[in-house]
Amino acid sequence: PARVYTKYIAGQYTHGESMLWVSRGIGVGAVPLRVGSPPEMDLITLRRPAKASSVAA
Repeated sequence: PARVYTKYIAGQYTHGESMLWVSRGIGVGAVPLRVGSPPEMDLITLRRPAKASSVAA
């Protein structure tokens, strides 16, 4: 299984202050074999964080 090689199999992970998204992929290669891992395609939309409102003191 993939967990033998890496701890990041699929999904969202946090590493320090960074976020990581790991996809299983769509399974296209020389040997299209996917045992126990369904293919997936992910759509990720990046957005800027909302600006913090500043209040004059």
